[in-house]
Amino acid sequence: MRESGVAAGVPVDASRHVTCTLELTAVAKDNEVPLMRKLRVAIVAPSLRILGGQAVQAQRLVEAWRNDPEVEAWLVPVNPVPPGPLSRAVKIKYIRTLTTEATYLALLVRELRRADIVHVFSAAYSSFLLAPLPAMLIARAFGRPVILNYRSGQAP
Repeated sequence: MRESGVAAGVPVDASRHVTCTLELTAVAKDNEVPLMRKLRVAIVAPSLRILGGQAVQAQRLVEAWRNDPEVEAWLVPVNPVPPGPLSRAVKIKYIRTLTTEATYLALLVRELRRADIVHVFSAAYSSFLLAPLPAMLIARAFGRPVILNYRSGQAP
């Protein structure tokens, strides 16, 4: 039986929806038993240290999934604080961008490796090159699907 509906004004065919839970197989005494594990979603967006719509929306997604039995979601901030003595470099124009970007790239490699899917928030213009593009390229290098949430801020 095929169910359908409407989501955001677009017709939806329920038979085409994909289950969010991944099946794993365990072998216990020669019996294959399917196990379920949570879908791991990395949300790449500004942290609340840059208070704005993207940061608030990303935090809401993480909070909404906090107790979900089928989803494990976490924030990968595009504005991480550099570790140790590099944290003082954020006070110097241009050096701040270099140290934050280096910290961000290392964080992306570590965090996106363990994700099943990557949800990337993006602003328009040159900021796309600093945050979303590296996240998308690294996610694709790991073979992870990417959801790009693009916002230009140009709405009337």
